[in-house]
Amino acid sequence: VITDEWDDLIVDLLRFGPHDRPISEVLTNALTTALSTITEADREALRARQALTSQVPELRAAAVEAVLGARDMILKLVIDRNAGRRHDTEVLNREAQVFADAVVGIIAARYTASADPLLDFEWGDLVGSVAILERGFDL
Repeated sequence: VITDEWDDLIVDLLRFGPHDRPISEVLTNALTTALSTITEADREALRARQALTSQVPELRAAAVEAVLGARDMILKLVIDRNAGRRHDTEVLNREAQVFADAVVGIIAARYTASADPLLDFEWGDLVGSVAILERGFDL
């Protein structure tokens, strides 16, 4: 109920995406490719799964664990993508941690705020937010 076939596809697209491109571009391509494979039947199954997850406490807890796992996966991928060109591993690790936390936080915030996440969730919002993270804030 918690995972689906798109998780592995997105991971592979992120892992094997071009290393000379910004992570926001690779993330955009991965999400666009993965989401383009979702059929209306898939959407119905995902809606049912979301409803079930919201009703069963054990599934909600498992969903939180899955989010933490996604964060850890993003963290590892970002570190692996940058390890060869970054010499200060302490700074790389910290920046990668903040990036992974932020991406998962953006997804969680947008997903939970949406009445119908599959229809209302704008992946462009995530991509734009990731670009802001890469660029930095001027607050």
